[in-house]
Parts: sequence; structure tokens; C-alpha cells
Amino acid sequence: MATLHVRNVPEDVYEALRKRAEREGRSISATTIEILRRSLPAAFDPEALLTDIEADIERWSWPEDGPTPEEIIRRDRDSR
Repeated sequence: MATLHVRNVPEDVYEALRKRAEREGRSISATTIEILRRSLPAAFDPEALLTDIEADIERWSWPEDGPTPEEIIRRDRDSR
């Protein structure tokens, strides 16, 4: 496996990467590899895309007791 060293990473980019890695429970290195994989797909793989979408849905699921989209829109309209 190859090794990649990146120099002169701006502090704000590094900090965002560090926070994302922490949030996802990964190392900075693993997070960077995942970002690169998603950014540079070798070929379109529908199965991989579905797996990514399912993982995103799981990670960003809406709370069962949360307001519906309609309720959010209504509140926004009523507040004007």
C-alpha cells in the first residue's frame, strides 16, 4: 500500500478534517482516505452508491418525535 504525505495543509482545513474524523469515530488518515475515495471514483459502481446512501440515511435519520417537513414549513410561513 502506498503512503501519501501532505504538506502545508491550511489550519482551517486540518481542523475541519480533525473534527470530521472525531465525529465519525475515525482517524484523520482514515477520514482523508474516505474523502479521497468519494471524490475520485475509479468507475461508477451502483452498489457502492447504494451502500453510501444507506449509510448516510442511517447517520442522518430524522427523530421519530421530530416535526414533519410540513410542520416546519407551516411554522416558517406563520412566522412571517
